[in-house]
Amino acid sequence: MTKTGFIEIVNDKKFNLDKTIYPSFNYSLIKKINNKYIVIHGKLKNAVIVVSKNNILFSGLTLNQAREITGLWIDIENESRKLTKKNRRLIDELINYYADVGLSINTVDKDIMFLSSFLSRNTDFHKNVSRWINYLCDCGLSLNCFEKAYLRFRSYQLKDLTNAYLAFKKIERKVVDAPLLLKTKNIGPKIIIAYLLFSSRVGKYYTPPDRNYQKMVKKLGLIEHYVLPNKNLCLTHLSRKCYGCVLYDKCIVGQSIREFRGLSGWLQTILYIHSKTYCRKKLCQSCFLRDMCTSR
Repeated sequence: MTKTGFIEIVNDKKFNLDKTIYPSFNYSLIKKINNKYIVIHGKLKNAVIVVSKNNILFSGLTLNQAREITGLWIDIENESRKLTKKNRRLIDELINYYADVGLSINTVDKDIMFLSSFLSRNTDFHKNVSRWINYLCDCGLSLNCFEKAYLRFRSYQLKDLTNAYLAFKKIERKVVDAPLLLKTKNIGPKIIIAYLLFSSRVGKYYTPPDRNYQKMVKKLGLIEHYVLPNKNLCLTHLSRKCYGCVLYDKCIVGQSIREFRGLSGWLQTILYIHSKTYCRKKLCQSCFLRDMCTSR
């Protein structure tokens, strides 16, 4: 512990907390003031993280919580060694360029992680979902707050929030039971997979098959032919990392688990950052993946 009361994580690798938090559902819960990252919502409220060069100083968190929020809990290079030689080519390129990006998760505020996932349907996360989450947290995360939020923002994503949240509260303590939520109206595989990714360490195996991920894996030739997850099959197999599912070798989620293992979730977040940084700005000529890309 330092003289200021902060606990320090000594880190010998490059580290960028801004880029790590940006694609995570933790984005809505953290406010940056100068070089301090302050948790403003949830059970970890008022916790503080300070980045000093590559080291992390924190207060109001346990060591495990600090490592999860900052994304340092996952060993990217160790996970990459478990991949086939073919897949390591891309992953090594990404690690070389995005070595400072971890996988920021939150195993404490599972309710907020679920709400973030449910509200992310067909809308901009940073523009809309983050704003809604901040409103709901300020209001108190009660059913009355959900109604107020809908009346204020008039978004269909908020309209069905009460039923989804009540269903979630029944399984909240057991991540393994999350697929049972697929029995609930308006909850599909993508919502559950995104929730698993950002609320548990086992979530590193899961890749939410959003539009950006589907587009990027095709462009880079990672997964050329696939089907999307089947709700009924996910109900049975999703909690087992899709093993035993008849669509395991065809489904984009199953193929991602098979090909990228414990880096599936990290890959999804990195491709999201990469798309925002290069693809949407049409910076193909300066992109380090241009030789692999079919859209160049």
